[in-house]
Amino acid sequence: MPLPPSFRFGRIASVAFIIGAMALVTGCQTPDLKPFAAASADVAAGIAWGGDLAIRQIAREPAIVGSAVIAPDEPNHPARPLATEWAPRRRAAEAVLAYSGALAAIGDASTNRKANAAALLDSVKQLAAAVPGVSLGTNAAGNLLISAASGVVELKAWRDMRTAVKNADAAIALIAGVIRQDLASMSNLYAGFHTNQIVQARTAAEFRQLTRLYDSLRKEQETKRGLVAGSPADPITGTDLTRLDSMLAGVERDLRPRLAAIAHHRTALADGAAFYAAAMAGIDAWAAAHRDLSIAFEQRRTPNIALLLVRAREIQAQLQEFKSAQRQPATP
Repeated sequence: MPLPPSFRFGRIASVAFIIGAMALVTGCQTPDLKPFAAASADVAAGIAWGGDLAIRQIAREPAIVGSAVIAPDEPNHPARPLATEWAPRRRAAEAVLAYSGALAAIGDASTNRKANAAALLDSVKQLAAAVPGVSLGTNAAGNLLISAASGVVELKAWRDMRTAVKNADAAIALIAGVIRQDLASMSNLYAGFHTNQIVQARTAAEFRQLTRLYDSLRKEQETKRGLVAGSPADPITGTDLTRLDSMLAGVERDLRPRLAAIAHHRTALADGAAFYAAAMAGIDAWAAAHRDLSIAFEQRRTPNIALLLVRAREIQAQLQEFKSAQRQPATP
C-alpha cells in the first residue's frame, strides 16, 4: 500500500522538541527510544514515497522504444519492469518504518526489562526477514544468524535492553548496507530509463532530419538578413527572407515538443539522482544514529540524532523538487 500524500514529516519538529526536553531531564538511566524511532520513520517513509513518485511518473508517460512510441497502458511499457524492481526496495523502506515503530512501542527502555529485550530481538528478526538480500537462520547453539553478501551477524538471546540495543547494532549495520546497495542499484535503473529516452529521442530519424533542416534554414536566414540590411529596397531578397522565416517557424513548431521531452527527461534524471543520493545518505544516517543509540545506552546519555533529522529534512526537500518537476508528462 502506498503511503498517503498527506504524510508531511510532521514528526520532525516534535522530535526536535523531545530532544530539547530530554536534555532537561536529570537522572535518566538509559535513553528514550522514541526520538530515534520517530526520525527513522521520517527517513524511511520519505524513501518509500519518493520511490513511488519516480515509478508513477514514468508509468504515466509514453516511452520511446526503438522506433516505436509505447503508450503508458501498453504491457511492454518500460515502467512495468521498473515497478517490479522497485517493489522489494519499497518493502525494505517499509521494514525500516516497521522497525522504528516497534522501537517506539517497546515503551520505557530505562526499565531494562527482559520483555523489552525480547521485543527488540523480534523486531530485528522482522526487519531482517523483510529486506531482500538478507536471510535468517540459526546455528548449532540455537542463536539467530542474519546473513547477507557482506557478512553474517550472530544474535544471542538478550537479557536486558542495554545488551539488546548494543548487539542489535551489528545487525542494523549489515541491513543498512544491503538497503543502501539496493537504493544505489535502483538509482542506476531509474537513470538508465531517462538516459535511454534522451538517446532515443535525439537519435530518432525525424528529430535528426528536423534539426538538420533547422540548422540549414537558420544559416540561410542569417545570409538573407545580411543581404536585406545591405539592400533594404530589394523586393526579391525581402520575399525570400519572409519565406525562410515562415519555414523556420514551422520547423520550430515540430521541434518544440521533442526538445521539451528531452529537457523533461534531463530534469527528471537530475532530480532522481539527487533523490536517491539523499535516500542513501538517509540510510547511512539511520545506521550511524542507531550506532550512537547503542553507545548512549552504555554511557547513559541522550543519543545524537541530529544528522538523522537533517537527512530527513533533505529527503523532504528533494521530494518537493521531485514532485514539482513531474507535474506534466513528457511527450516524445
